[in-house]
Amino acid sequence: MIKMSLKKAQSEIITTVLIILLVLAAVVIVWQVVSGTVGKGATQITAQTGCIGISLNIVKVNTTTLIVTRNPGLPDISNLTAKIFVNGADSGQAMLVNGELTTATKLLSPALTSGQRIQLAPVINGNNCPLGGEEVVLPA
Repeated sequence: MIKMSLKKAQSEIITTVLIILLVLAAVVIVWQVVSGTVGKGATQITAQTGCIGISLNIVKVNTTTLIVTRNPGLPDISNLTAKIFVNGADSGQAMLVNGELTTATKLLSPALTSGQRIQLAPVINGNNCPLGGEEVVLPA
C-alpha cells in the first residue's frame, strides 16, 4: 500500500512539473511573437514622429525648375532633404532645403512634361515622410 501511494505521489509530481514546463514554453513562444511585433511598431512610430511639423510648399514648378519654401515648424533641421515624386513615383531626384522660411531651387534633369503631377517627401533620419501636396507641372 505504501508503494502504491508513493507511486501516485511521484506521478502527480511528474505531471505537475510537465504542466509547468509546458506553460513556460508557451509563455516564451508568445513573448517572442509579441515582442517582435511591438518592436517593429515602435520603430515605425519613431520614424514617423520625426515627420510631424515639417511643411514644404511648392512655390513654382515648370518643366525645368522647381522652387520650394520650407515653413516654420519642428524638427529644427538645418539641411532638410526632400525626394521628388512625379505622378506618384520616385523620380530619383532630391533637393536640399536649408532651413525654416528659406526658398530652394532645383533644376530638374531630365526635364518634366507639362501636365505631370509633382510632390515632395521630406527625408528624416533616412525615412521618407508622407508625400506633401500635389502641384501640376506648367510649361517653362
